[in-house]
Amino acid sequence: MFTGCVGRNGGGLAHYVGQEKLAAVAPWSSIAFATDWTAPPRLQNAPSFYYMHTDQWRYEGPFTNYQRQPGTNALASGHTADMQVRAVRLGWLPFYPQFDKNSFELVEEAKKAGAKTDEELVNYTVNQLKERKLKFAVEDPDAPECWPRMWLIWRGNALMSSAKGHEYF
Repeated sequence: MFTGCVGRNGGGLAHYVGQEKLAAVAPWSSIAFATDWTAPPRLQNAPSFYYMHTDQWRYEGPFTNYQRQPGTNALASGHTADMQVRAVRLGWLPFYPQFDKNSFELVEEAKKAGAKTDEELVNYTVNQLKERKLKFAVEDPDAPECWPRMWLIWRGNALMSSAKGHEYF
């Protein structure tokens, strides 16, 4: 990018011919996210975001509707939305928005409750989650306070071509 090679034959990152694949993510993300200065960002995967926020999950049934399982298996029963919620609760999957409350408001609440350090802010948030006074947005994606406030589409056209035929969209 810095040398002007992008878009030139042999220069790489030419998405029109399918070269923009995972191989280019490492050097690109170093520049885009300043990972030489900070920890790597936790990015949410797009399929989970669209699946939950466009209500696609409402049009599917439990796993056992599609594939019978012998005996009982916690991972083979339930619904895909249940797995999304479980992954977020366990910290495996970033999901945005994160909570059913604005993060800035949450910090202000914590400060009013006496939190002064980053550790105290984190502890306040964890306690709110444990007491169920604060919930993850993925648990109720249709609640207005859980709606995403920004939608970034990179190299796509969700309203014209990417969502064709999907009534839930």
